[in-house]
Amino acid sequence: MSNTGSALREVDSLLVPATNATNAPGAPAADAPGKVQERLKKAKKKIADVQYVVVEKSRHTARVADDYVHESPWTAIGVAAAVGVLIGWLIDRR
Repeated sequence: MSNTGSALREVDSLLVPATNATNAPGAPAADAPGKVQERLKKAKKKIADVQYVVVEKSRHTARVADDYVHESPWTAIGVAAAVGVLIGWLIDRR
């Protein structure tokens, strides 16, 4: 998610000069940067919420997988071997 954060920081840095340029008296779109910044804040909040959900689901899935592998190691080895053979077969078809 660091790429998302850097992209949002870059957009923020581009908005600052735009805000200063359009806030001149009589500018037709003086409130446009404010609206863009408001939408950007909403987008940042949504991204943070989605990131939290994805991280929590990933952690839960990892815990469940870890528990399963500890309870049934030979089944996990068999499934991993089958998936490896399938991937190898698919790569070989290219």
